[in-house]
Amino acid sequence: MSHGPQSIYARRFAGTEAQRDKVWQILTRNYFQRWVRPTDAVLDVGAGYCAFINNIQAAQKFALLLAIFWFVLGKQFLIVARKPNAPTP
Repeated sequence: MSHGPQSIYARRFAGTEAQRDKVWQILTRNYFQRWVRPTDAVLDVGAGYCAFINNIQAAQKFALLLAIFWFVLGKQFLIVARKPNAPTP
């Protein structure tokens, strides 16, 4: 069994994707969306699981995640920049 960061996060958050998405649907619809017009472009810096960017309504969406490892879970898109010499998962 691997004990590296990717393995730890994979186990820690396994099975929570649907619940996390429901929470972000509520947060974006009832709070964050008031500051984003449907014609706006949005950049989600530190996008993580892309929960915010996948649930916000905007004309253009960009997600950025700088990390040694990451999970590509964006439903619509994902623009990833990585640290120099970081391995590609």
